[in-house]
Amino acid sequence: MMVAQVWRKHGLKPRRLERYMASNDPHFEKKAANVIGLYLNPPAHAATFCVDEETHIQALDRKDPVLPLSPGRLERHGFEYYRHGTLSVHTAFNTQTGELLGKTASPHTSAEFVAFLTDIVLNQPRGQETHVIADNLSSHKTEQVKTFLAEHPNVHLHFTPTYSSWLNQVELWFGRIERDVIGRGVFTSLADLNKKGCFFGRLAARLAFGVFGATAQNVNNWLQLRETIKAQALLRQHHQYKCANAGEVSVAVK
Repeated sequence: MMVAQVWRKHGLKPRRLERYMASNDPHFEKKAANVIGLYLNPPAHAATFCVDEETHIQALDRKDPVLPLSPGRLERHGFEYYRHGTLSVHTAFNTQTGELLGKTASPHTSAEFVAFLTDIVLNQPRGQETHVIADNLSSHKTEQVKTFLAEHPNVHLHFTPTYSSWLNQVELWFGRIERDVIGRGVFTSLADLNKKGCFFGRLAARLAFGVFGATAQNVNNWLQLRETIKAQALLRQHHQYKCANAGEVSVAVK
């Protein structure tokens, strides 16, 4: 009997591989519950934004022309390319209205993060309470950020648990831009990358919240449900792991 037949008979698939991410945050449950609470029961008369940066997005220009999709043949890209540099994109997603705020920048620094927080505040009614969900990047926890928060007491920063940025809803937008724009795109310059990325962001928001009859609330409810289901499953795994390994705090994410 051939090896492949033995594997098939016993349901073995050694070629397959699954990865997981373990959170070593001792306050995982508290932080996760805080973030999920902002999604499901946001404070009245306050705005909630999911904020993150997509760094080192490459402006790649194909050396050979892209051969388009045709019957019986996949779209084909040449192997060689020109690299025109990279951009970092700061994005804020309003979890209640679906509003997207974005800004591109070449450097990826704490000063840029503070400048983006300032833009968010300026886009809100004066004095409005604003909750910002962000990951644990070092540039989010500098003295500059602490000074900004001290000067703007109506802005509250909430961090996702360590290695749990999947709780941040703006990651859904980054994933979509990567699939639909960056992965198959051709960019002749950084300005071209910036233009196409910003256009797609505006178009995607319009399609999601208007053209197809979906309201911002309906789409946001779907996003919240998706993240809540994932979070509840993860919290159960976390609890089971603690019961099986007394004294250790870790969690597996598949």
